[in-house]
Amino acid sequence: RRVEEERVRIAREVHDITAHSLSAVSIQLAAAERLVERDPQMAKEAVSTARATAKAALDDIRSMIGVLRHGDDAAETMPAAGTNQVDELESYLRGAGLDVMLDMAAYDRARVPAHVDMALFTVAREACTNAVRHARAQRVSLRFAVEDGAATLSVIDDGAGCGVAAQPADMAAPQLPRAADGAGHGVAGMAERIHVLGGSFSAGDGEDGGFCVRASIPLRGTEA
Repeated sequence: RRVEEERVRIAREVHDITAHSLSAVSIQLAAAERLVERDPQMAKEAVSTARATAKAALDDIRSMIGVLRHGDDAAETMPAAGTNQVDELESYLRGAGLDVMLDMAAYDRARVPAHVDMALFTVAREACTNAVRHARAQRVSLRFAVEDGAATLSVIDDGAGCGVAAQPADMAAPQLPRAADGAGHGVAGMAERIHVLGGSFSAGDGEDGGFCVRASIPLRGTEA
């Protein structure tokens, strides 16, 4: 059981790195393909960005492999991806041609434990990657907040949706949407990250259309 749990964790980490990075590379290369004849300089910049993104993804994967080979000693030196990097996520969405509304006004990062902050950011990154790859959206709204003793996240787009209505975030076992080919595990991975911290999670079509992801993790007395 422990081996299977570790395999799932590793698969989730690799998925998070590769899905986000390859999506960004694909977008930049598509832009370069459109621009290569009429604006070679911009095409060159898009290719350069794609190359840098691919290199960063390779570095992340090599770091992960190094941790697996040599134990956890190197893990402490790896940069933690949290809401301190939310500007990069916003830039990723804008680079994909989406309008972005980012609301951090009610989020006090100092009150949120690092592991909770990292979990919310990872879910937000995965949700945004899905919005770019699948939603055919024009706008994405991201909101981080600390309210009612919990750190919360919502990611809402105005895209095509998935045909599965989002259920209340406090339900113990919400129905989770899957990729059309049944092969995707991104949403399930998001739910696992939140549930392991005692939080609640929901994903699916919103009442006004589009797709919404919501997560809430109790702070368990960590408030200042």
